[in-house]
Amino acid sequence: MSRKAAPQLLLGLGFRKEFTFDNFVSVSSSDVVARLRSAVFDSQEAFVYLAGGSGSGKTHLSIALLNAALDNGKNAYYLSARDILSVAAGNELGSYFEYFQDYDLLVLDDIDAFASNPACEQALFNLYNHYRDLKQQLVVSARVVPIHSEFKLPDLRSRLGAGLIINVDALSDEDKKSALVSRARERGMTLNSEVLNYIFSRSSRSLGALLEVLDKLDHAQLVEKRSLTVPFVKKVLDW
Repeated sequence: MSRKAAPQLLLGLGFRKEFTFDNFVSVSSSDVVARLRSAVFDSQEAFVYLAGGSGSGKTHLSIALLNAALDNGKNAYYLSARDILSVAAGNELGSYFEYFQDYDLLVLDDIDAFASNPACEQALFNLYNHYRDLKQQLVVSARVVPIHSEFKLPDLRSRLGAGLIINVDALSDEDKKSALVSRARERGMTLNSEVLNYIFSRSSRSLGALLEVLDKLDHAQLVEKRSLTVPFVKKVLDW
């Protein structure tokens, strides 16, 4: 991969400043946030593994960690494994990671995307060792704990299971609705129950997808100066 190609990584979610610890919602959000804060900023854990299924909010938590680290003066960066694989083939991953080896803290989201690909697994193993050897911090997220993952490389499975593992419980629909209403309120949007229920009847239930819907509606409202109604939502989202 050329040096010019590497910066083309999709930055997207990693620079969403509205993803914070304060507005993170989970079944046990205060405990999860407290454990992650303590691990990264107090005890300076070298490696932390966030495990949570789809809709648990682990991406929100990962980006909130990035934002908190930047606010605390850390040289930090966020990467999504799925985004990486959209711009770099598995056999290019080792070279790609060379551009991200000098951060105090690297947050690598959705590492499941690398599982069962030998080149990807080796690159992740090498990245882990690099951060460990230089006493830098690496935080990763995945759908399941290491022992239940689909990683095949024995040494990698061992490394992933050796650090602090924090489980992030999946959100209920009511939790997600509360999160969406709260986020809408922060933006000055009024999200009534009729509109909220309609969105939930049509959208993917993952929190990330729901927040993307809110982004689109927020932008459309600013442009068209319209109230948030079901007909307006249908028009904007082509539902």
